[in-house]
This record gives sequence, C-alpha cells and structure tokens, in this order.
Amino acid sequence: MINVINSTSSNTTGDTAHCQSSLLTWMMMAMMILDYILSFPTVPWALWILIRNSALETEVFLFNILCADIMGTLISPVMFLMMFVSSYMSTFIKGVLYLNDLYLKGYPLFQCAMCFDRYMAVVHPITYLKYKVMRYKLTCLLLTWTVTLMMSVINSTFLNSQLLFVILVLVVGSQTFFSFSILKVLKRSRPGDGKRQQENEKKKRAFIIVVVNQVKLLINYMPYIVMSTFQGEISGNIYYCYIQFIIINICSFGHFFQAFLYLQRAGKCSVPKMIRASTCFR
Repeated sequence: MINVINSTSSNTTGDTAHCQSSLLTWMMMAMMILDYILSFPTVPWALWILIRNSALETEVFLFNILCADIMGTLISPVMFLMMFVSSYMSTFIKGVLYLNDLYLKGYPLFQCAMCFDRYMAVVHPITYLKYKVMRYKLTCLLLTWTVTLMMSVINSTFLNSQLLFVILVLVVGSQTFFSFSILKVLKRSRPGDGKRQQENEKKKRAFIIVVVNQVKLLINYMPYIVMSTFQGEISGNIYYCYIQFIIINICSFGHFFQAFLYLQRAGKCSVPKMIRASTCFR
C-alpha cells in the first residue's frame, strides 16, 4: 500500500488517496530510476563545465535550470523511498513534497524565461541590445523566482487544485508563441557564400534546437493539461492513484535534457553519428 505522493506533492487535494501498488506503479518508478541514471552524471558535469567556462553571464537561465535539474534528480530517489517510510517521518515527507512542488511549478517558468530571452534576442534584437543584457536577465530571473515562490506559498496555503494546470497552460501557450516566432525568423535564410553560409548553418542548428525544445515541452506538459481538463469525468480514486501518478512523472521526466544539449554545444559529449547528424550539433 502506498499514499499517492505525487498527488500530494502538487498539493492538488487535501485528501489522501490510498492505492494499491501495481505494475503501472513500478513502471513509473522504473522511468524515474532511468531518468535518475541518465541525469546524475550529466547534469553536474554540465553545471561544472558551464561554471568553469565562465559562461554564467550568457547562460544565467541555463544555470538556474541545471540547478533545478539537480534538485529534481535528488528528489526522484527520495520520492521512490517515500513509498516505504512510516508516517512518523511526516515532517520530512512534507519538506520533500514542498521541494517537489517548488520544482514542478518553477521549472516550466524558468524554461519559459529562457525561451523569452531567445525570442527577444532573435525577433527583437535592437530592443534586446538597447538594454544592459545582464541587468535585463537578472531582472527576469528575479521575477521568475518571485513568481515561483509566490505560487508555491499560495498552493501550500490554499490548496488550489488548478494552480499547476494554469501555470502549464500559460507556459505552453507563451513558449509555443515564442518558439514559432523564433522559427519564423530563422527560416529567413538566403543562399550565399562564406560568412553568409556559416550564418545559415548556425541558423539551421538553432532552428533544430528550438524545435527539439518545443517538442519536449509538449511531451512533458500536454498530458497533464489534457487529463486535468477531463478530471471531473474520471473517478477520483482512479485519477489520483493512476492518471495523476503518470502525468506528474511525465512532467518531471528529462532532467538530463538541457544538460545534454549544453554538453553538445560545448563539444564535451560525443554521440553516435546518427544522433549527431539528426541534431546538427556539428
């Protein structure tokens, strides 16, 4: 028997649903373990390379995303072990669930902030360069942290069951607009020689990176948005025991993704030629 820790972690209900362990439960746990195995060496390595290369000024959003990925990676095995702990550790459990809730709400906001930064740099370069870039990025970062902490406090205080849903809808909608605007600009490439040809190659790589990030965004968050829309049509026990358990795990999967992309850009991670060709990192 387990308490559905994922439904509690997002503070979606004040009731505790008691569910039987099932094959589905262990499949989701296997996915969590796989994510941990892929993320544990990759994310700290990428963070170390980023700091060592003194790239914090240009990659300030990525730095925060990698830190959030480390937190998510550390939370994953703890969430797994929490299936077996006793209720006397309830204070510790509440602390872990709060951190997990902070991650679930903050991570998509940081992703959206990084995409907005790219949007301004590509679509509105004159406006982007008009401001002091570092000051502008720190302002966006402070705003993102403030909103994240406010959302977590509000959610833990009022148990707003729709808060994560609203955040994800806004993030997916905004980031989709930013991504398609960036892609529209990047597609405006004209044939040429020398520097123009090199510029077109850079645009092609940037185009694919934006597409890959957008696809991951939709895979992570659309299942939660769609299933939350039909929550009222589904039995509460089935929803909290099985469906929400799946969609929260899908939301959290892929801690290694941004780290992998950065290591590829930094030339620190070799992959098979097929993958390398498909991602156009070289």
